[in-house]
This record gives sequence, structure tokens and C-alpha cells, in this order.
Amino acid sequence: MNNLMFYFLPIIIILGIVTSYQDFKTAKIKNKNLIIAIVLGLILHTILIVLKIETTQQIIQQLTGTFLALVVGLFIWYIKWWSAGDAKLFTVYFFLIPVNAFSSSDITFRVMTLLINMILPIWIFLLTRAFIANRKSMKKIVRESLKPKNLLGILLLVLSIPWLIDIILRMVNMKSNFLISIAAMVLISNFLRKYGFWEIISYIAILLIRITLEYSEFFEIESLIITLFWILAYFVVRHIILLLMVTNIYDKNKRIKRENKIMKIMIREEGDIPFAPIMFLGVILTLLIGASLDSLLLNLLI
Repeated sequence: MNNLMFYFLPIIIILGIVTSYQDFKTAKIKNKNLIIAIVLGLILHTILIVLKIETTQQIIQQLTGTFLALVVGLFIWYIKWWSAGDAKLFTVYFFLIPVNAFSSSDITFRVMTLLINMILPIWIFLLTRAFIANRKSMKKIVRESLKPKNLLGILLLVLSIPWLIDIILRMVNMKSNFLISIAAMVLISNFLRKYGFWEIISYIAILLIRITLEYSEFFEIESLIITLFWILAYFVVRHIILLLMVTNIYDKNKRIKRENKIMKIMIREEGDIPFAPIMFLGVILTLLIGASLDSLLLNLLI
């Protein structure tokens, strides 16, 4: 954690505690608390510039990144993955984290790092809750995926889409990112699946372009190993998503069926999960490691 971060840490901690409590109790994040945090952040940024602790260039990068965070937050709200309050809180958090708190100077990297560190913990929680609620469903889902037709689709998907995503990321000066690639694979496959046979045609077309451009590299041992990794990764993630979709966790009173005190603590009586505390956790993770949690885990494993 860099020295500049310590100036903003009290605001971040207070904002995290207040919004987490409000979200847990009322399922709302009050705008006045977000406005207060923004005003305090602006005042602090101004003081640091006057004292020459922070540069004008850093502020410009901060505001540019904040605007990008707002766009990303609104998009996720638009597709109904989180609430408008969560989108605003995500933007305010990004504004309060100095640019040199991240391991990269790339603005897109910083926004995606904070987003991943907020989303990954909730995915881990939902996965754990899903397995506790219904473990039998997983066997049926796996058997369905092991059918030859589905296996062929997965193979063509992993041979084409990760390569395409990697090219797109390089075009915008971003490094390859595991979660971005996996998320893109899931979204693209779900979108193309409704077009039936054209899904396979699309994968084959992209694959042929890849082979044409990278013929020698495509058949190397390293490429084969990477392909096997993507098959395993996509297989696992896809089945996690399917398991979450088919799992019925609540009874008629929206209470958890299985006895698990830890799970009950994290879920309100109404049955939904307060996301503000998990966003606060994501901010703390970002401040501690300066990079996305998935990249840290992969570095530890490789």
C-alpha cells in the first residue's frame, strides 16, 4: 500500500462501513453519503496538489478513470447485474483510490481490477451457497455437457474466442486477463446459442482465421497446453453458472433451507445479499495487492 493511499484510507473505510451497514439494514445506499465522500475526496485531492504530493497528471488520470468506472457501472446496472446504488458506489470508490495504488498505469486495467476484486468474492460466496443447497443438480449438468455435440461446441469455442479476445485487449493496450476472457466466452456462447447452427459456424470462421494467421504457433505443444487449460476453465465456470441458475435456495418464506450460520449472517431476512459489504471487501483487496485477485491466484498457482 503506497503512502498516498493513507490520505484517502480514512474516507474509504468510513464510507465502506456506513454503506455496508445501510445496505444490510435497508437495502439502500443513500446518495448524501456518496456526495459527502466525493466532496471530501475533491478537497483532499486539491490539498495534495497544492502541497505537490499529487500531480495534475495524476488527477487527470483519476478523473478519466472515474468517468470510465461510471460508464462500466451504469452498463452493469443496465443489464441488471447490480443496482443503481451499487453503480454509484463503485464509481465513488474508484475516485477515492489514487492512481498509484494499482500495479499498472493503464486506466482500463485499473477499472477492471477494482471490478474483478468486487465481483469475484460474491461469485465464490454464491458458488458455496449453491453447492450447499443442491449438489445433486451438478451431476445432471455435467452429464449433459459431456455429450459429443456439446463437447464439440466447447472445443471450437475455446480454440477461437480466447484468441479473439486477446487480440482485442492488445488493441486497447490491455494485457490478457483470465476473468475477462472467461466472461466474454460465456456471454458470446450464450448469445450465439440461440442462433443454433450459426454458433458453430461462427467459431469455425474465427478458428480458420486464427490458423491462417498463426499456422505454426497453433500446432505447437504450448498452444495445445493452453487449449486444454481453457477447456477446463470454461467447463468449470460454465457449470458453476448453470448450477447457480438451477439451484433453489429459499423456501416459501425466502429463508435458507439448509442450516448454515455463516450463510444466514450474510443474507438479509428478505433473502437477497447485501452487495455493499462485498464491494468494500473488493476495495480492501485492491489496496492490499494492487492487482486483480484472479491474476494473483494464477501467479501463485503457476
